[in-house]
Amino acid sequence: MPTTESHARAGLLAGLGLMLAAACPVAAATCYPASAEQPLESELVLNTSGGTYWEAFRSAFLDGFERDCGVRVKTLVSARHSFAQFKGYVQRGRVPYDLTYTAVPWEVAEAKQGGLIEPLPEDFWAPIAGQLLDGSYDRYGTWLSAYSEVLIYNREVFPEGLHSWADFFDLQRFPGPRTLKDSPYSLVIALLADGVAAEDIHPLDDAKLRRAFSRLDQLRPAIRSFWAGGGDEPVQGVQRGDFVAGVAQSGRALAGLRQGYDIGVSWRQNLFDEAWIFRAKGARHPRAAAALLFYINDPARQAAFARLTGYGAAPKDSAAHLSAEDVRHLSTAPDNLARAARIDLAWWQANGARVQTLWREWVATGKVSL
Repeated sequence: MPTTESHARAGLLAGLGLMLAAACPVAAATCYPASAEQPLESELVLNTSGGTYWEAFRSAFLDGFERDCGVRVKTLVSARHSFAQFKGYVQRGRVPYDLTYTAVPWEVAEAKQGGLIEPLPEDFWAPIAGQLLDGSYDRYGTWLSAYSEVLIYNREVFPEGLHSWADFFDLQRFPGPRTLKDSPYSLVIALLADGVAAEDIHPLDDAKLRRAFSRLDQLRPAIRSFWAGGGDEPVQGVQRGDFVAGVAQSGRALAGLRQGYDIGVSWRQNLFDEAWIFRAKGARHPRAAAALLFYINDPARQAAFARLTGYGAAPKDSAAHLSAEDVRHLSTAPDNLARAARIDLAWWQANGARVQTLWREWVATGKVSL
């Protein structure tokens, strides 16, 4: 049964659709790289995980793309989407979608090196390259979204707040159950909590890894869950009182604040990261898929998406289309970027698979083979 909240969200989505229709009139450039000799295919298939994130993606991008470019976008919901599954599809030559995504840097690296991604033309991004953030695009794809892992806490339990990862790990001053993301990036948080400067985190040699796991050993008695998936669990759990504090995705934390949750958010040393979207090797609708990659990198459309989700993306000028309050919650806002502990993607692309194995061992057993 629809709720007041769902009605309100539907109204916001509809309103943004009308605004985008007015702001983004039909134009040939919208459907780049179509040409008379090579028109876009009439449809494409986008792999998704379903849920509110992709509902917002449709409102901000897909509805307009279908209208402006005449391409029907079918969305495939893969709740159990994994890199191994994607790799198997490509190797068997039976990929059921044209565009897919990942937020794991070593998966991006393996996909590029393994020929799993359909590369774009060399000069594909030339028309808008100057309008996009450095590192937000390449020959293989572009950012799906930019986000941060932030510290959240229950304001009723801690009215004076938690202000750092050191506070999060301090069980004497701030007792109570925690929730931690099931990700080896938690090792970075542990090192920050232990006093390592953000610029000194990488490379994570074995001495730093041992130090991080040792710090996590001290926190483990308070960890009630390692969350994964969509990211609603930590925000809802802190609001309910299941946990007094946790690590959460910035957009999910913002969604909780908009729903009136009594949670606090600290952006200090937020872990800035990005998810990538790209064409699968063997995509059956390659030109239409490329056109959508280009289409989403528009400042006004990305501002609409940010309004719905709180996630930033590649266009530099998206903030010009947002209120100061909206900008304040974006991971790409200058103040939040300045406070971020940046993930060294090159290091994680080269070493992430090994560290992931160590992390999985520690989560399962509380021990690690180092």
